[in-house]
Amino acid sequence: MENYLIREFYGEEVIPYKKLSTVMFRSKNEQLSDEDAYKEILKKEDLNREPDFFRLGAFYEEKLYAAIEVYGFNANFDGTPCKMSGIGGVISDFNSPLKGAMKQIYAESFKIMRAKGQYISHLYPFEENYYRQYGYDVTCQSETWKIPIEKLCIYKEGIAVPYDGTDKMKEDVKSVFNKFAADKNLLITRNDKEWEAFFESKKPYVSGVNAFVHYNESGSADAYMSYSVSPQADRPQNMVVNSLWFTDFNGLKGILSYFATQRSYCDHLLITLPESIDIAPVLDSCGGWGKRNVVRTVLNQGTTRVIDVEEVLKMAKYNGEGKICIKIYDDIYAPWNNDCFTVEFGKETKVSRGGAPDIEMKITSFTTGIMGRMSFENLLIFPDIKVINKDNLEKVFYKKHVWIEGHF
Repeated sequence: MENYLIREFYGEEVIPYKKLSTVMFRSKNEQLSDEDAYKEILKKEDLNREPDFFRLGAFYEEKLYAAIEVYGFNANFDGTPCKMSGIGGVISDFNSPLKGAMKQIYAESFKIMRAKGQYISHLYPFEENYYRQYGYDVTCQSETWKIPIEKLCIYKEGIAVPYDGTDKMKEDVKSVFNKFAADKNLLITRNDKEWEAFFESKKPYVSGVNAFVHYNESGSADAYMSYSVSPQADRPQNMVVNSLWFTDFNGLKGILSYFATQRSYCDHLLITLPESIDIAPVLDSCGGWGKRNVVRTVLNQGTTRVIDVEEVLKMAKYNGEGKICIKIYDDIYAPWNNDCFTVEFGKETKVSRGGAPDIEMKITSFTTGIMGRMSFENLLIFPDIKVINKDNLEKVFYKKHVWIEGHF
């Protein structure tokens, strides 16, 4: 049986990939009309390529038929910094001469991710069920709050100050983000270069993005938010929050007070937050019969896969002390995970292979559980889970804050 040649590719070989992408995504790339100019762009792209980035393609008789791009990020997992891969640019030619190109690509990509220490992978799927075959499942959900401005309360402690681009305020914003991010699984953290790009997009009076930092009565920054105004066919307009971070709920109340003063200018405030954060208690009310109500919409924020179960179990945070054995089914794409893992946890964590399982589960349900999308009781809705001994399982699988911002 013939197979595709699966390998990395860069430079001028990217041109057929970009051409195929324009067909698959029904987009356009005017640079492709001048291939000499495009080759120069690709050379610069490869020179500036991040070390954790790779592009993987399926070739048959030297022609590209499918490919993915994988970006390396620094993220949080249970309070520990970790590497995470983000998958994008997935294409597959409908006229492929052989079957299984993407299956071969994903199998190879997981090996590369593991070698790079990217023990968690995330992607935004066109269809979630399709990616379950590769071990991905929903771990992160967002909740968008559409709040009538009159539902916001005035909180008189502290002050909201317009972001001014000074070094001090940049450090204040970073401080608020770091505290907000500390307990959010999957949240991508920024290096210095990425922070500068972030601040460049928030230049006051230039970007059209309005940003504020809230300071408490002792002068410490405890919240940051940026927003844009969404034009409506008829006024008033909506205020759409781009980023909202806070160190505590006093900071949240303080920053929301700014919006409460805008009722003559805007109609609704739209905020997107982790599904696990309920801000209803800081609102005047959520409505009632015949009233203007707060509307809450929950959406999935992509799918996640654990690339290396053993390493993730070493990083995980457990509630209390105990010992369990987990049997993972992951034989097709990441056979190194297809094993029993015994975890002893308490003051220290020890992970070893082998043992009699207390629970059996596929990599999809394990990923959902260890990331913390839901409580252990709710996790049992997965049909592939078999519980042999329930003791200590709730100390391993429990609901956490899971949140990712930005797309790739």
